[in-house]
Amino acid sequence: MIRRRTLLAQGLTGGLTAATMAAGLAGRATAQEGLPDGTPRDDQKDQPGVTPDWGNIDITGTAPSLSLQMQATPDGREVTQDAFRGSVSMLYFGYTFCPDICPLVMQNVVATLAQAKDAGRQVRFLFVTVDPNRDTNQVLTDYTQAFGPQFTGLRGNANQLDRLARRYRVAYSVSPSPDPRLYEVAHSSSIFVFDRKLNARLLVPSMASQNPDIDGVARELTRLVTEKPSAWDWLRGLV
Repeated sequence: MIRRRTLLAQGLTGGLTAATMAAGLAGRATAQEGLPDGTPRDDQKDQPGVTPDWGNIDITGTAPSLSLQMQATPDGREVTQDAFRGSVSMLYFGYTFCPDICPLVMQNVVATLAQAKDAGRQVRFLFVTVDPNRDTNQVLTDYTQAFGPQFTGLRGNANQLDRLARRYRVAYSVSPSPDPRLYEVAHSSSIFVFDRKLNARLLVPSMASQNPDIDGVARELTRLVTEKPSAWDWLRGLV
C-alpha cells in the first residue's frame, strides 16, 4: 500500500490559520454587536473594520491576494493571477495520484458548485499540483476535466510552487521513490477563496470531511459572486 499522509491546513498554516480564525471570529462578533451609532447590521457591510458574518474562516485583510505564475491546463500555457480576475476563485493544493483526500475534496466541491447553481458556474477551481514530477500537463488536464469546465490544473517548477505555497503558508512535502509503495506526498486540505478582484476572502476547511458544509459554502460562494462593489474594496487589496 502506498504510504501517504494528508496534513490539514489547520496544523500546517500556523500563524496564518490562527490569525485568520481569530479575525473571522472577531469579525462575526463585531457584526453581531453593531456599531456604537446604532447602524443596523445589514448596513455595516461597507463600513471599514466591520466584517460580515461568514460560516467559514474569514481571511479578509489577513491573507495575501491571489498571485501566481504557473502553467495551466489544458495547453500548458503560462498564466498569472490576471487570468482569473473577474471570477471568484478557489485555490487548492493537491496531486492527482492522491488516493483519498483529493478525490473527496473534488467531489464535494462539484456538489457545492451544483448547489450554487448559476453562481457556481461563475466560480473557478484552481488545482495546484504539489507533485509536478508525476502530474504532467496531460495527466493534470485529464484529471481536472473529469470534474467540470470550471476546474483548472496549475503546474509549476520547484521555485514557482514553493513561492506560491509560502505566500499562503501552506506546507507540503514529496518524497519520490521508484517504488510506488514508498512514494510519499503530504499536503494541506483547506481551500482558499478569492473574490473577483483577487482579494483573499475565505478559508474553507470542510471539503475534506465526510460531512462537508455543502449548503453553507454554496451560499457564501453565491454571496461573493453577487457581491456589489464597495467603497472599501481598496482596503482588501493592501495585504
